[in-house]
Amino acid sequence: MKEKLLYYLLIIVTVPIAGEFRLFPLENEFRVSLGTPLFLFYLLWLKKIHPIFSGVIAGISVVLFRIWLSITFGDDTTTSQAFFSHVPVFFYYAIYGIIFNF
Repeated sequence: MKEKLLYYLLIIVTVPIAGEFRLFPLENEFRVSLGTPLFLFYLLWLKKIHPIFSGVIAGISVVLFRIWLSITFGDDTTTSQAFFSHVPVFFYYAIYGIIFNF
């Protein structure tokens, strides 16, 4: 149980940070983030964790981290503007975990 908690904490901390490293391969709005490949790596490597729960906690942690970044270092955005701007990433990671479970 303690080992699973450590794995979940690893996901909570590293996936949002890795998600902020972005590559723009086509010199336009299209970007590639490193958070998703890291999350896939964890799902493949850590067989003891549940994919759906991992997707939910990864999504929550990424949303909270990006809201914090927007409020702290971004332009004059309110908390609700930052929330609605970043909440789709929660559904991305949650659905990613659900699909990976199947």
